[in-house]
Amino acid sequence: MRKILCILCFLCAVRSAPGRTMKDFFTAAPDRLLPLLTRENRLDCVDFMVSKMKATVKNRFGENSTLEVLTERYARLQLTQASRVEMKLLLNDTDSVVCFVHTLFSPTGESKIAFYDTRWHPLVLKKYMKMPEIKEFIRDNVSHKEVRKVLQKAGVPLLSASLDEDSDTLTLRL
Repeated sequence: MRKILCILCFLCAVRSAPGRTMKDFFTAAPDRLLPLLTRENRLDCVDFMVSKMKATVKNRFGENSTLEVLTERYARLQLTQASRVEMKLLLNDTDSVVCFVHTLFSPTGESKIAFYDTRWHPLVLKKYMKMPEIKEFIRDNVSHKEVRKVLQKAGVPLLSASLDEDSDTLTLRL
């Protein structure tokens, strides 16, 4: 009887355990992904958000970093004046994945996109998305000559990415 009671208690505890949210992933992010913020900084940001206060902390450089948005599955952090981080928890039937977008603005945006499992182990990008080629950003009705001319003036093409807070959409801009 005691064994059955222990098993029932265990099953109830496991079943009622809340799922992990972006708050959990944001605070548990490894320092290599957010080197300007300590874990205490991230915990303070979450506490400020929960208290409906402005979630701004001093980062390791003594500048302000602000957690602007924190929902169950999304976080946006203005790390510095020229750096933004977005995270989105992507859910499916078998596992969860965190999409991590770090964008530097100088003067235009350039983003690095990465995917991680729920233990912050890096995943293969190609498994989750195909990076577009430059030609995919150009309208079909533009001549090859015009395309070459624009690309020569543009220099190195930069891709800026942003996650949608409300859907599982990643938008890329050239």
